[in-house]
Amino acid sequence: MKNKTRTTIITVVTMIILVAAIIIAFIFVQKRLDSEGNVKGSDDSDVEELIKVDFENDYPPTAHEVLRYYSRFLKCYYNEKLSDEQVELLAEKNHQLFDEEVIKVNPLPQYTNNLKNEIEQYKKNKITMVNWNVQNAADAKKEKKGDNNIINLKASFFLKSGKNYTKTYEVFHLREDSDGNWKILSWEITNKF
Repeated sequence: MKNKTRTTIITVVTMIILVAAIIIAFIFVQKRLDSEGNVKGSDDSDVEELIKVDFENDYPPTAHEVLRYYSRFLKCYYNEKLSDEQVELLAEKNHQLFDEEVIKVNPLPQYTNNLKNEIEQYKKNKITMVNWNVQNAADAKKEKKGDNNIINLKASFFLKSGKNYTKTYEVFHLREDSDGNWKILSWEITNKF
């Protein structure tokens, strides 16, 4: 009898622990999901990493890497719920990827304000960036204009708007500055790669 009672108690305690573990796991998963079933904060580490990046001392070594950073910034802007402070910090870092000519016509305060408006429009229209791709620099068109080295890299951005998906292709023109850093000079919509 004692063995049977002991086995029953062990079974009941095990079942209680198992049910408690399932409830805790369910609560944890629910807290990580937003109202649409997407994982909350999945790119928070990317946001924090981009805020902490030090382009002054560790600038991307290639034009390809510059566009990869730029694309990561875009994905954060359009996919994450960012505070004004986070947008401003990200914009400040992102702005460092632009050529001096772009900075002259689009100074940081103006760039940040325009960016906030654009982010608001993307959120209002429920547009998110699913993925992006940057052309390999070895396949890109390189040219010399006067004393300037220019590289033209293509990038694609896969966007979701509601239940619809679109792919946008852009050519980015990057110019090498006097320090050997590639800076985004301009961009335009183009055909596929």
